[in-house]
Amino acid sequence: MRLAIEPQAAALAARHGSPEAIAQIEKALLEMDNAAQTHGSIHEPDLAFHTAILLASGNRFFYQLRDFITTAL
Repeated sequence: MRLAIEPQAAALAARHGSPEAIAQIEKALLEMDNAAQTHGSIHEPDLAFHTAILLASGNRFFYQLRDFITTAL
């Protein structure tokens, strides 16, 4: 899944993501880093990161995969 969908979603997000959507990706990435540095759980920030990428892609099909990713992670 990650190899098939996420690289494409990330490429679309980089090309077409709004400043707000890109900011959500960055926020989630910073939260993952903070959790890792403080030995906290990165589960929720990780989900937020992957979901933000799917949303920023602008592809409704990709965004609908968020439930699948939530289950997989």
